[in-house]
Amino acid sequence: MLQPIAKQTETLRDRTVVAIRDAIFDGTFAPGEKLVERRLCEWLGVSRTSVREALRQLAAEGWVDNVPYVGPSIRSISPQDVADLYGLRAALEGYAAAQYCARATQADDEALTSALAQMKDAAQRGAPEDQTAAIARFYSALRAPAANPRLDAALEEQGRWLGWLRRAALSDAAAARESVAEKDALVDALLKRDAGRARALCERHLEQAAARVGNALVKRLAELAADGSHFKTS
Repeated sequence: MLQPIAKQTETLRDRTVVAIRDAIFDGTFAPGEKLVERRLCEWLGVSRTSVREALRQLAAEGWVDNVPYVGPSIRSISPQDVADLYGLRAALEGYAAAQYCARATQADDEALTSALAQMKDAAQRGAPEDQTAAIARFYSALRAPAANPRLDAALEEQGRWLGWLRRAALSDAAAARESVAEKDALVDALLKRDAGRARALCERHLEQAAARVGNALVKRLAELAADGSHFKTS
């Protein structure tokens, strides 16, 4: 007979995993960057055992590579990985755009235009973190009318990877403006309920986004190769 599982408090290893994972998501670490256990211990104030256990967990999740005799590093992402991720995303978000045109309400339109306005403001202020958050709200609003849990589930894990990669591209002011302009045209089509145009613009926007992210990734990896670790604790 099955017995209730006793609830356990969060362990030090769990908190270490969360801290390092959050640092990956917020851009503290770049793809391909080496992780030095000693420095992580100093930053987090935990033992080397806790750091090693956390890195093993993050390796199992796919965020960290641990190569024998080389050591742990943030997973490397190739331009082809970026193209593959964005290609799949374009197909799914294009479908969501068509569903939006068929099902959206005035409240949906207000949520979408509000997110767009937040993106524009962040781009004008040169605030990539705020723009990244507004983009997440934008796509959430875009998918809402579809009310499709399978679509949401398919995009959830991708969203973490793409949110991480997107920060690199949005740190470039010109790229940030291009992203906003493309979404501006997309919103126009969505508000006019032009499903064909909306789907095409959504797919095209994500293709362009893939190119921007790929370029930013190549540049960042070159910087890391030239300068070494950019590990930040401030």
